[in-house]
Amino acid sequence: MRGTLPLRDHARPGRDFPVPEWLPLSYVGYPGLDGWTTPTELEVHTLPAGVRAQVPAFETWFRLLDEEFGTTGAYPLTARRDLVDAYSRLDRDKDAVGAFEDVTGCRRDALLAGEAPSAEIGCNRSFLGALAAAGPSPYDGADSSTCFAHFRTRYRGDRDASALRGALFQCRDTGFLNTGVGLGYNTYANPFVCRPADRPSVRERYTGREFIVPNALFTALPSHVRIPSAWPRCPGRPAFGAAEGSADHCAH
Repeated sequence: MRGTLPLRDHARPGRDFPVPEWLPLSYVGYPGLDGWTTPTELEVHTLPAGVRAQVPAFETWFRLLDEEFGTTGAYPLTARRDLVDAYSRLDRDKDAVGAFEDVTGCRRDALLAGEAPSAEIGCNRSFLGALAAAGPSPYDGADSSTCFAHFRTRYRGDRDASALRGALFQCRDTGFLNTGVGLGYNTYANPFVCRPADRPSVRERYTGREFIVPNALFTALPSHVRIPSAWPRCPGRPAFGAAEGSADHCAH
């Protein structure tokens, strides 16, 4: 997860769009992992009148795409069903990363090691074809609407669950940690579970509910407040920013 991030514009910060772009409301994540010195703050926003938050389930994205571009056949119902079904079979031994591997073929160990999707790590033809057809991601200067439009018109492979997962991956930042059900997930150690990173259960790795709202200028929000997080102190762990040997540093 990222640290606190207000309404995010995937093309250019502060720009208005002529068509709706759907964005995360706010990210609440873990502190900087290298130094563990920066607590994460929670931002609470008041939405403009008439704007409602929605849950970013996979089917929500496809409904919004149909509303934006019309029912074009780019996202077949059978493939949508197969994608949702793959992510509905998680249990204590299988998480969202496992579902992503099942759908796309991309190896879990390689993804968690930071490798980019490629044939070398097992990603299948449909997934990679969708990435190529969609073109640059919003992080590379494109915008989501154009990215999805390119997938709709340029992709020539099977429009199966893997291809649809590729379109969402490339155009909407639904990475391999995305659960598709509106719950955040992370393989890092949960700061609220005072156990080593490999000990928390799948259930304990869910980070909370997620919502999306239409893109808007941050200054257009009626109000917002930033709340510093009060993180728990784990036995044997230092407080945020505490120097080795200080009174606030717990001895191992």
